[in-house]
Amino acid sequence: GSMRVLSTSIDEQLTYGLNIRAEMKFSENSRTVVGLEYEDDGLIADKTSQTTLPFPPFQRNSVRHDDASIRTLSLFGQHEHDLGNNLTAIAGLRWYRVKAELHESVENGVANPTSDTSDSLALASAGLVWTPDDTLTLRGNISQGYVYPALGQLFLTTTGGGQTIVGNPDLKPERATTYELGARMERGGATLDATLFYTDARDYIATVLSGPVGTYQNVNKAKSWGLELVAEHRLESGFTPYASVIAMRRELHYANGFKTADSGTPSFAGRVGLRKDWQVGTALATLDIFLRGESRAEFREDDGTLISSAAGYGTLNLRGDVQFDNGLSLVAEVSNLTNRSYEPYGQMPGAERSINIFATYSF
Repeated sequence: GSMRVLSTSIDEQLTYGLNIRAEMKFSENSRTVVGLEYEDDGLIADKTSQTTLPFPPFQRNSVRHDDASIRTLSLFGQHEHDLGNNLTAIAGLRWYRVKAELHESVENGVANPTSDTSDSLALASAGLVWTPDDTLTLRGNISQGYVYPALGQLFLTTTGGGQTIVGNPDLKPERATTYELGARMERGGATLDATLFYTDARDYIATVLSGPVGTYQNVNKAKSWGLELVAEHRLESGFTPYASVIAMRRELHYANGFKTADSGTPSFAGRVGLRKDWQVGTALATLDIFLRGESRAEFREDDGTLISSAAGYGTLNLRGDVQFDNGLSLVAEVSNLTNRSYEPYGQMPGAERSINIFATYSF
């Protein structure tokens, strides 16, 4: 016999926030932006799981309710200064204060322990941008990054595709320093943007899958480097072939000294497509057919054991949108046209052939 798992999830997310920005000029060749951002992100998740087993007990049911929130306050400032000769210097500072809390958790009528976690940190960045002419921009940047664990990574348990991923409330925030060199060229309807990057991260948050149960854990260090390319060429016919791809190698450095490039990160990922734009009266319409995918990913534990992997995949998709001049926009996307089965690493199984329709009104 075989095991079957039927899972349902009803998630209600409520997010509200405040964003205040002010721009100042202390001289003719400078610009300063300061601001405050606050966000309260709440999530109520009701999940059921019905497992059918080939042996007693032949059926096992689970009902779980979680109520969690994450609140983020940040203060930031950025200063741009024109140094002359088409060279601009940019420096920034940002301070974070984050608090995540599991208010309530009940599984099969039994209350689970609640918990909360918080952190605060100041970050800095600095860069140079050189624009020798209207068609070319060169840039270099050093920035400190900060990734606070998401609510699902901290508190929630998710079941799908025969796999259960359990949150880890002891996760620490990931901190990183990134170095970038980039160039952007725009000529004759063609645009090419290339970025070389290197990131040195501490307490990297990894998705660790082992058989039917997985979780999240901090890895001592992670070093990532790669190339990101974005290219498109607008033809006179109105068609625009384009590509957006990233090639990356991420190396995990565990606390015991073991190093591996099998980090659960695909070496290649991206999107390649053909877009056509129209103007119908005052409305703008776009039709886009594209391939989206990524290469194989594997993950090794700190003893060198290969504990999980995911095959590479590619899906064919079609997207159309119309933007009207009254603020209304309509979007329809048919995903996975060939109905391929796939499962990105650390995620739920990919959707089969499906259609999504969105309507947005701005005023």
